[in-house]
Amino acid sequence: MIFNYGPGLKGQCYGEEEYAFLLCMMHRHDYSTAEQIQMEIRRAWQFQFDWFFKSRNAAELQKQCDVIMLGSSM
Repeated sequence: MIFNYGPGLKGQCYGEEEYAFLLCMMHRHDYSTAEQIQMEIRRAWQFQFDWFFKSRNAAELQKQCDVIMLGSSM
């Protein structure tokens, strides 16, 4: 899945693996439970050294979840 952010929008630091993980966690927990997804990211072994992804707060993760949901509906 490719996401077109448009001019001036941030978010290019997320890769395919991060988006796939967010999508799986949204399916497992629920779309609006960013705090639980945040805890799953911090516990996940595959992001052990990905400090950028692990340091995102719940609001930023929710924004990325919104991007995924809007991108998948196109």
